[in-house]
Amino acid sequence: MFQVNKMNLIARKLQLEPGMTVVDLGCGWGTLSCFLASNYGVKVTGVNISTEQVKFARELVAQRGLENQVTFILDDYRNLSGKFDRLVAVGLLEHVGLMNMPEFFDVAHQVLKPGGLALVHCITSGKTVHVQVDRFIQKYIFPNGYLPSPKLLVKYAESKFVVEDMQNFGVDYMRTLHVWHKRFKACVAKGVFDPEKQDETFVRMWEFYLLYSASGFKARIIHLYQVVYSKKRPEIYIAPR
Repeated sequence: MFQVNKMNLIARKLQLEPGMTVVDLGCGWGTLSCFLASNYGVKVTGVNISTEQVKFARELVAQRGLENQVTFILDDYRNLSGKFDRLVAVGLLEHVGLMNMPEFFDVAHQVLKPGGLALVHCITSGKTVHVQVDRFIQKYIFPNGYLPSPKLLVKYAESKFVVEDMQNFGVDYMRTLHVWHKRFKACVAKGVFDPEKQDETFVRMWEFYLLYSASGFKARIIHLYQVVYSKKRPEIYIAPR
């Protein structure tokens, strides 16, 4: 239910209408793309560099009969061409890196039609740093990852977009991580994992990661933002909540 609420909120913030074209950058397993197509009548192009995720996403499209509405491309988003009414990127910007962040906004500006809306959903740092200092996260969880600050989400959009809305879900994400931790422990207790591949070290590492991250959100050191941008849009934007 929480994921459904999140996807509906994204759709409302993007002001989706049937027939619109949407590009989903870093589309993951394809859940959001298929949800938007099924529930809002839009045509979605998802872009991802993960072979396994794109394979799964294409199978999901076939299962749901969305072949005429959803297309998944196995490629770097920077190679994307075409123009779209809406753009969404959920959980992508954390993996782009500081050096590539200007290019992300260049690509977003290039593919979004005038008058269009873009939504970026990402974990952020509470302050601007030029080097990701968390060695544990860098080594074991998100190699080469980088958490931008809210300041950078505005800075790199300058001269390209108008920042219409920013909403912080950090405290909610703390609760989400606690739920994930509880479910992870339940899976371990049920023997879901292969002990030869997911041994005690694996279990302890992921328990630490989930609780460590939750503490960061609780301490308000890291945050989770949704930012809505517009491109040459004359209308007033009223953000839903």
